[in-house]
Amino acid sequence: MKKIILLLLALFGTYYAAEDIVVQNRILAKINTQAISVVDVTKKMDFIFFREFQAYAHSNEARLEFYETNWRSFLDDMIDEQLILSSAKELKVTVNDGEVRQEIEDTLGPNVIAKIDQMSLTYPEVFKIVQNDLIVRRMVYVMVQSKATASITPSRLKESYEKYSADHPVEEAWNYKVLTIRAQNELAAIAASQILLKSIDIEKKPIDEALQKIALDNIKITLSETMSRTAQSLSEAHKAILIGLKNKEHSAPIPSVKKDDETIFRIFFLDDHTDGGKVDFTSLEEKLKGALIQEAVGIESLAWRKKLRHRYGIDQDYLSLMVPGNFKPFFLQK
Repeated sequence: MKKIILLLLALFGTYYAAEDIVVQNRILAKINTQAISVVDVTKKMDFIFFREFQAYAHSNEARLEFYETNWRSFLDDMIDEQLILSSAKELKVTVNDGEVRQEIEDTLGPNVIAKIDQMSLTYPEVFKIVQNDLIVRRMVYVMVQSKATASITPSRLKESYEKYSADHPVEEAWNYKVLTIRAQNELAAIAASQILLKSIDIEKKPIDEALQKIALDNIKITLSETMSRTAQSLSEAHKAILIGLKNKEHSAPIPSVKKDDETIFRIFFLDDHTDGGKVDFTSLEEKLKGALIQEAVGIESLAWRKKLRHRYGIDQDYLSLMVPGNFKPFFLQK
């Protein structure tokens, strides 16, 4: 009878994880000889909560909301973790204590002990959590990441590029500036443009510096900001001029319609022109490859975890039996 009472206390005990937050403890799953309880899930959530949301460390309401929102997904992850750890034990995959201590320092930063005390955890508990995480990461790399990476063949990458190109066609585009010369008579405007272009073409002066050499009376010269236009937004008049230029070239002075007895000349400076069609493959290769690897990792990971669950007899019927749908493990004490 005493053994039965102790078993019931272990399965349905009450554990105070933090002041005013009551945790209804019970066994949620059992992998081989390793049981996962509500308390185990709570400790893992505390570690993540204090690591990611330190600003809310003293808010019971925030922590309770975090518990209630995430405990089932944490349980799912911890079940997979125990399955992976069982597999790692068979394969003799381990990490040394130095790696674990370094990861704890990298994760928590300075004052490790003080931060662990804030979590209501002990150093050995945090050590075990981090140790398990590192072993799982190592197993995932061997069983999932490496296979996913190897599955990305040149043909798959090319197929992904063709699909991306079809979904994201590149519009023809121009980036250019327009320099406008206004003068009271045509000869003055021509003289200003000749001085300007001599400075730019022969003396190789930047446009801004060349403009400083213009000191003619009754001449007004303005340089626009860089204008970016696609084939759809570029005016036909500007396109007719730009289409004959190469990158970093400029047009000849082009007379414009006179306004208020002013003579107006415009010079177009083409910064760069992008052809329409497909985006360059080399600029996309790493991005596409990364996306394909992530997709493959998801598929490989799901298949591997399903295989492990099947092997150890962890299915939905088992989980429903262990964790009733209406079970609420946390509440605030009033």
